[in-house]
Amino acid sequence: MQRVFIQLIEALIKAGETASADIKLTLFDEAMEKLNRLNDREPELFETEEREQLCHQLEELAGAAGLSVEKDPAGESRITSGRDW
Repeated sequence: MQRVFIQLIEALIKAGETASADIKLTLFDEAMEKLNRLNDREPELFETEEREQLCHQLEELAGAAGLSVEKDPAGESRITSGRDW
């Protein structure tokens, strides 16, 4: 799980500050897919509190990368909307 975050941070750094929002969102989508696959392999991996922390950390990272983390009426942000867990 930590590796997914490290890879995301490295990819964001490589993309650079001037990367478009679309590129950055794609990187977050890829990270979410990796987390989804981890959860598929080990469904008990993410406890409820951990899930909330992971979403919060992803949203914090997205904000630091200059992306909007506004939530929809259901309470999901664009960053975490692709999660299956």
